[in-house]
Amino acid sequence: VVLTSESGSKPYDGTALTKPAVTVEEDGFVEGEVTDIRATGSVTYVSEGEVTNTITYTAEESFRADNYSIEKNEGKLSITASTEKVSVTIRGHKGTELYNGEEHKAEGYDVAISNPLYTEDDFTFSGTAEATGTNADTYEMGLAAGQFRNTNENFASVEFTVEDGSLTVSPRRVLLTSEGGSKQYDG
Repeated sequence: VVLTSESGSKPYDGTALTKPAVTVEEDGFVEGEVTDIRATGSVTYVSEGEVTNTITYTAEESFRADNYSIEKNEGKLSITASTEKVSVTIRGHKGTELYNGEEHKAEGYDVAISNPLYTEDDFTFSGTAEATGTNADTYEMGLAAGQFRNTNENFASVEFTVEDGSLTVSPRRVLLTSEGGSKQYDG
């Protein structure tokens, strides 16, 4: 009996690649002695590498291994990185404060991602998402695309677009009013 399972590969899409069909060649098993012949290999992520598409079967009570010469040709399954472009948009928070002599801060950023399979856990950030200032002025965070790096090997094309965050400290308005008046000359 020669049992052969399929090989296959596909780009990452978040679902497992399976090929459960098994081809039975040569004389085959005697009817009723073996059931549920299938391949159980499964691979979902690039990091799993090449997985053997293992062949299994259920031996019934009448099955005797000595009555067979069984050869298994087990295929290989793998996942390749998705080449579909993933767009990650980073928008730094913007803060506005009124000058009060104390230091103010704007920090953090929001993330929008074009592919639902890609998440914030799939990239790293090496900068500081923070702008601080005391005096009336605008202070930039300094966010840049080069500070973000894809760490998920399931995606080969990730593009980061960054809108920098900032803090604006507004000047205080002060109105000074002096009194007017008049009097008769008295030296």
